[in-house]
Amino acid sequence: MKVISNKNAKIFGDSCGKHGTYTFYPGLQFTAHNQTHYLTLGKFFYALLNFPSPCGAAPKSLKAVGELQLVWHDKNHQDGDLCSVKFYIKPEDCPDGRQPHHGQIAGEFGDLHLKPLDILFNI
Repeated sequence: MKVISNKNAKIFGDSCGKHGTYTFYPGLQFTAHNQTHYLTLGKFFYALLNFPSPCGAAPKSLKAVGELQLVWHDKNHQDGDLCSVKFYIKPEDCPDGRQPHHGQIAGEFGDLHLKPLDILFNI
């Protein structure tokens, strides 16, 4: 598995709906290793999440599984391409750590709204 550049991620496909200033789309397109890849709504992907550490220590990288939930463009914003992603992480990477009730199922990190360029894809 190798981290690819996210600077080439963009919205693809015909619009599939509108609401106010928002136009919704079926997914994202990006290029990795000279191949074009498509990530559509409901599909899962590996991601690397980077968090700043306290006291000036090196940032913490967290491996996660992401699910693309929504892709849209807001015409009122200059960088209006956005996506909603739900991330799942292992419980031991949570502040409270793995608990006896966790079993082997990964914990849910939650929903985030991101610019497509903020995601580091792993393939």
